[in-house]
Amino acid sequence: MKFIRGHHGRAQRREPGTCGVEGCDRPRKGRELCSGHLKRVAKNGDTGGPLGKRPLIDRALRNVREESAPEFLGPGALPCWLAKPSSKDGRLRLHVGKRGVFAYWVTYAEFIGEIPDGLVPDHLCRRPACVNPWHLDPVPGRVNVARGSGPTAVNARKDFCKNGHPLSGENLRIEKTGSRRCRTCVRVSQRKVK
Repeated sequence: MKFIRGHHGRAQRREPGTCGVEGCDRPRKGRELCSGHLKRVAKNGDTGGPLGKRPLIDRALRNVREESAPEFLGPGALPCWLAKPSSKDGRLRLHVGKRGVFAYWVTYAEFIGEIPDGLVPDHLCRRPACVNPWHLDPVPGRVNVARGSGPTAVNARKDFCKNGHPLSGENLRIEKTGSRRCRTCVRVSQRKVK
């Protein structure tokens, strides 16, 4: 038996060997378990199997609560599965090594299939925290932005400029950047400059 200095300098016995949980080769600390399994027993009442990261789908669905779907999805729509967000924009990001992946990508891949290259999942329920794969629609990034509620999408849906001129037909001017401008307002501002 080896003796180590424990809390407050008292000598404590350390028993040699490994953790008693099958598949765990970490050194045991007490009660035939390693420190990780001792923590699990204290928290959950059981060891929960070998230590290590849980599968991604388990991590994506760990803290999910159901909430009724928005009315615009129609009657009988499946409820939203709202995950506790980890990022500022309200989405749950799971860390995989040095990179991260959003939880709704994981649930879509698990229940429906891989998202094709060049497409991104669009939340039909308009809730970024929702990880319900049946509330996701794989679309090109441009379509996803246009369906959103950000300034780009709001301006793209406008039919009239801020002065009430129509943004269509001969009065619509498309800039090199792709932005839309009202020809009448451009003429007025050019006259003021001269």
